[in-house]
Amino acid sequence: MKEFLFFLFYMITDREAGGNYYEVEEFIRRSSKIMLIVAFVALLALILTNTNLRKRRRTEDKIMFWECVIIMVAIALDYIYRCQYELFGRYYIGISVYVPPVKDILYMLAILQWVIFVDYSLFHSMEHIRMRYKYSALPAFIIIIVNIIQNNYIYTSGDEGELMRLFHDITHFTKLAIELGYMFVALYISYVYGKEHNEPKFLRLKAFIIPFALGCLVRKYDLPLMTLGIILTYFTIKKRDRYIDSETGFYNRDFLIYVSRF
Repeated sequence: MKEFLFFLFYMITDREAGGNYYEVEEFIRRSSKIMLIVAFVALLALILTNTNLRKRRRTEDKIMFWECVIIMVAIALDYIYRCQYELFGRYYIGISVYVPPVKDILYMLAILQWVIFVDYSLFHSMEHIRMRYKYSALPAFIIIIVNIIQNNYIYTSGDEGELMRLFHDITHFTKLAIELGYMFVALYISYVYGKEHNEPKFLRLKAFIIPFALGCLVRKYDLPLMTLGIILTYFTIKKRDRYIDSETGFYNRDFLIYVSRF
């Protein structure tokens, strides 16, 4: 996917401005770092400006708060990895070996956390959450441990032959499969719930899933795209809160008016 984007930008810049492949690569590198900063600031502002997220009285707010924290930590690690020379004046093997896998597992856990948020927003049952997602993070941890071992071997031995490249591709597509699997679960949950209940469609998963899916494919911009999905989810929840009484937690009169339209 990265090579396809490079080629696409190359064709555009080469025809219009005489650009080349390396200029495109530098543009993507710089723009991705800027987008990381923008995403981090956006999530921080989301937490600071929202009373519910800061106080975390409701379970949904707790889940969303930790979702934002996970992504912010992943953004910080990703930024350090990309800017380690500018920050420290040299490249560190430890950062190169451990930071990318840790960032990847945080990314997968953030998707899983979002799925849990969607599930709880629909069914409002923590017991249901504990039973369904008891071992759901295990595949992500296994593949990341394998990835760390692989990176450590490559950097210590300096050997990246055909076999290691094949192994790297296998782990990469396994991570992608895990991430897409989490998203499929969210879509399935929403579909089942929609078939069984006649309630407002607060969580527009078909729209929100697009930034997450694009992030899985375009790894240079994965965390900023996930941030976009989280912000979309947040504003949808704010819309839903109009139909819920803040004191009792039950649907109010506006909700009855909304349902009567169907």
